Amino acid sequence: MNRFTGVWLITGEHGVGKTSLGLEAVSPRKTLFVDDDLKGKATVAQVRRDGIEFGKYVSFINETSKMKALETHMCGLEIIKSIKEDQYDSIIWDTWTRFASTCHAYVTSYPERFRDNDKWAAMGKIRAGEEYKEARLYEAELIAELQRKAKLVILVSHLKNQYLNNAPTGKQIPAISKAVDRVCNVRLWLRYNAKSNVPIGLVLKNMDRKIYDEERDVLRTVQILPTKITPLPEEKSLWDSINRYYDNPAGLRASTPDEIPDDFESSIVQGTLTEDQRLSWLYAIKNERDREEEEVLFTMESNRERALEMREDGNSFLEIAKTLEMNVKDVVAMLKDET
Repeated sequence: MNRFTGVWLITGEHGVGKTSLGLEAVSPRKTLFVDDDLKGKATVAQVRRDGIEFGKYVSFINETSKMKALETHMCGLEIIKSIKEDQYDSIIWDTWTRFASTCHAYVTSYPERFRDNDKWAAMGKIRAGEEYKEARLYEAELIAELQRKAKLVILVSHLKNQYLNNAPTGKQIPAISKAVDRVCNVRLWLRYNAKSNVPIGLVLKNMDRKIYDEERDVLRTVQILPTKITPLPEEKSLWDSINRYYDNPAGLRASTPDEIPDDFESSIVQGTLTEDQRLSWLYAIKNERDREEEEVLFTMESNRERALEMREDGNSFLEIAKTLEMNVKDVVAMLKDET
């Protein structure tokens, strides 16, 4: 029986082994694999050639081909509803990102299922924020339903560029919503391992276990994993490494050198920027501000030229203001030196 339970997120660079790690968790015969990634089909085909079948394999890409967001959501919802409790030891959804994004379409299509009509804001912008909030809560409910049906749920995601103040920071983050961050028990970021085919694992969210302290006759909580999991040469999967730490928790001793992230890896774990990333972000902010200023100047000049044309055609300041969606006072000020 698998000793690991709950919801796990596996993220990291392309081709580092995220799907493989998910598939290595438990027996494939007791695994439901919902495949929404182009590489998954080839992996399944190779496993089947070796005479091994999955509990169930669903090509979500094929199932939802040419579907719109709401149709895609209903397809995924039907998959979730069709799963019987304890039918599988593990459910892998690779990647979770596209299906999760359709939660918003479901909320906007069936708002009455989330709030009474008089509880939604009347103003469009405020309501849009409320809809996205409900979509995230709804996404968390769907993940919880998956977890009720299988002891281990593994969600896989790629990475996306991080933006702050509309400027790229040079840093990447998991392509997931805050709902996944909130409900996950463990989050791992995989990195290439120059010394092995087994990837290195950076622990974004750790797991713990209770240890009995005989001397004090009490339980103590210790962190199982180190911040950085570096596989030993004889370990064929990162699960072998995780099992090693489960038997001998890293939290019971000082970290070894190969368990300590370097500066770049620390920035991943802590969600901070390295100095190079910070400088890149500051440069991007300056470029973004320059671009915005250019757009403002261009818009002002275009409005001025259009206002002059309309004034020469005999339009009043009020008519010009309505056409350009400006205040009459601003139109008068803009044309002051031209009239």
